[in-house]
Amino acid sequence: MSKADLLKTLPAVGKIVDLLTDQGIRHIQLASIVRSVIDDYRMRLLAGEVHLNATDAICDAVICRCATATHSTARVVNATGVLLHTNLGRAVLSSRASDALNTAAATVDVEFDIATGTRGDRHANVSALLQILTNAEAAAVVNNNAAATLLAVTVLGQGRDVILSRGEMVEIGGQFRMPDVIEASGCRLVGVGATNRTHAHDYTNAINDQTGCILRCHRSNFDMVGFVSEVPSATLSEIAKAHNIPFGEDLGAGALIDFGRFGIHGIRTVQESVSDGADLIWFSGDKLIGGPQAGIIVGSKRYIDACKRHPLMRALRPDKLTLAALEATLLEYVRMSEGSIPFIAALELSIDDLNNRAACILEECQVGKGMAIDVVDSSCPIGAGAAPTVGVPSRAIRFSGGGAQRIHDALLAGTVPVASQLKDGCVLLDMRSIQPSDIDDLKSALREVITARSAETSQS
Repeated sequence: MSKADLLKTLPAVGKIVDLLTDQGIRHIQLASIVRSVIDDYRMRLLAGEVHLNATDAICDAVICRCATATHSTARVVNATGVLLHTNLGRAVLSSRASDALNTAAATVDVEFDIATGTRGDRHANVSALLQILTNAEAAAVVNNNAAATLLAVTVLGQGRDVILSRGEMVEIGGQFRMPDVIEASGCRLVGVGATNRTHAHDYTNAINDQTGCILRCHRSNFDMVGFVSEVPSATLSEIAKAHNIPFGEDLGAGALIDFGRFGIHGIRTVQESVSDGADLIWFSGDKLIGGPQAGIIVGSKRYIDACKRHPLMRALRPDKLTLAALEATLLEYVRMSEGSIPFIAALELSIDDLNNRAACILEECQVGKGMAIDVVDSSCPIGAGAAPTVGVPSRAIRFSGGGAQRIHDALLAGTVPVASQLKDGCVLLDMRSIQPSDIDDLKSALREVITARSAETSQS
């Protein structure tokens, strides 16, 4: 049979799509997958690797590809050294928070008052905990800190002028810019001061009968040093009160404890901001607090109530899973057991702990020719825009001897993907960012990579 006759035996793309659709197979890229499978089958047919009557075989192959083409969330071992890795979901939840998620997956009293049998307040539980922890009058929660920023500025500014230092007109990930948020809130941005220096008189000179509020914004993922000056929050609060306008503070990552005990200085706590008199303070739940993605707003009951009543709250409110995980995380702080939160636990590890972890991982690894493994000093960034200039001392397993990119890619392609760091032609696996529950999977991944690499070296 000629090549042309062979190719005529292949079914049309539309025929396969119709057959699979009749069988209940649905996929957004079904036609594209069918076309790809037929192209592969065409090459194999011409090479004599497959036989005629291809329809059933092609249908089976398409079904298999549809299953693998649908991506599902995969667990990844974080060996990058970034403790709060945004692309890997930031904070790892505590075991109690994970258990709370399982409970919340069922029917729960998210907005139901069991005592009265009537509708309840979905913010009630977390608000009570946040009041205890921060000494704020009230609190509310939305789905992330960008949402908290939009809602808070909308409520505080009321469509009027919002005064913000030019040194705080920041852009964070995804081109999310504070000036754009202020515009989206319906308010008008009034920039004061210079990029590097802003003074109290800059704020007072900008206040007029069109002023809605004064805003302060954490710089998040960068810092300024040298000839710089900024006005303390307590002073901004006094200025705002003297002119009968509200003052709001975006803390960015937020913090409920003093991170100075870990050698991380300069992180402003929520309690400090409350004490300084801000009317509303907002921050993330999934960064330094170590909980789920959430935007937390605390402050004056007057303005918190306004946030809860605002139409935006309906669009921005958190679901039961977020509230359950956040409540469990906040309870760790109330119990003073925050060491059970994985992010805090990672900071508490000593260098000896990290050396022992590296030794445990390497104990079963037999290194072949052409590859060297040792344990070296490293430095862990916090990540997620928190403390951008700080690195926490750590230890890392280092692969050297060539082929770094291939090792890096092989670790990602494993049964449980391992995200590592490429640096100076080497692969680094940082010990502080991995979780204790990941150690066995990391061992298995390393054995696979070392075995494959050794085989390649011996063949060459």
